[in-house]
Amino acid sequence: MLTTLAVENYRSLRDLVLPLSRLTVVTGANGSGKSSLYRALRLLADAARNGAVAALAREGGLPSALWAGPESVGRAGKAAVQGTRRTKPVGLRLGFAGDEFGYALDLGMPIPTQTAFYRDPEFKRECIWRGPVLKPATLLADRAGPVVRTRAGTGAWDQQPQRIGLTDSMLTAFADPRISPEVLLVRERIRSWRFYDHFRTDADAPARQRGWAPAPPCSTTTAPISRQRCRRSWRSATPTVCTPPSTTRSRARGWRWRPATTAGSS
Repeated sequence: MLTTLAVENYRSLRDLVLPLSRLTVVTGANGSGKSSLYRALRLLADAARNGAVAALAREGGLPSALWAGPESVGRAGKAAVQGTRRTKPVGLRLGFAGDEFGYALDLGMPIPTQTAFYRDPEFKRECIWRGPVLKPATLLADRAGPVVRTRAGTGAWDQQPQRIGLTDSMLTAFADPRISPEVLLVRERIRSWRFYDHFRTDADAPARQRGWAPAPPCSTTTAPISRQRCRRSWRSATPTVCTPPSTTRSRARGWRWRPATTAGSS
C-alpha cells in the first residue's frame, strides 16, 4: 500500500509531501492543485510503461509542466508568487513510498547541443529503495544519468554497472529478473494501478442525457412486486399480460399467462 506521495516542481505544486492511507480524499477550491496532484500520479504510472517523456510531450514539453513560480517562497504575504530567473538546475521530481518499496525519479533538461530535440526531458536520477524511507543503506537500484547500479546477492553494489538511454526509464529498460528482480517487481506494482478518469462528465456526456428508464416487461398492481415472477417471451408475436394468482393451486404453479384479447375477439 502507498503511504506517501511526493511532488516537486510540477505545475502548481512546488514542494508537496502527502501522507496516504487506504482511502485518501483530496478536496479544495478551483485552482488549488487537485488536478496537478492527480496528473503527477499518472505521470509516475507512465514511467513504468516507458511513456513519461511522451506524456510530458503531450502536455507541451517539460517547460510547460514545470512550476512557474519563484524557486523559493517566503512566509505567506512576504513575497509575491511570481516567476523569476532560475539559478538552480531545472528538475521535475516525483516519487512514492510504500510498506515494501519506494520509487523516485528526477526529470530535467538535456545539455544544450546542436539537435532538434534539445527540449526533450531526460532522466537525471531514479531510485528504488526498500521500506518507507529513502536512505543510502536501503537503496536497491540507483540510476544517475545513463548508468544504473544494482545490489548483488551479497548486498554489495554490482561492480559492472549497466547503461541505458537517457530518455528510457530503468523500470522498462532494466527490468531483468535475473539481475534486478526488485526493479521488475516495482514496475509491475505500478502497472497494476488503475485510473478512472476516462468517463465523460461534461454537459453532453451520455450519462447526463435524458432518456427512458428501463422497466420490467409486465407488471401488476394487485400483487406485491416481490412476488411477480413474470417470464415473458420476447419472441412471441402475441402480446401477453401477467395476472396475479387467484387460487392456491395457481400460487403453487406460479404465474399464469393468458393472451391479451382485443375488441371483437371471441
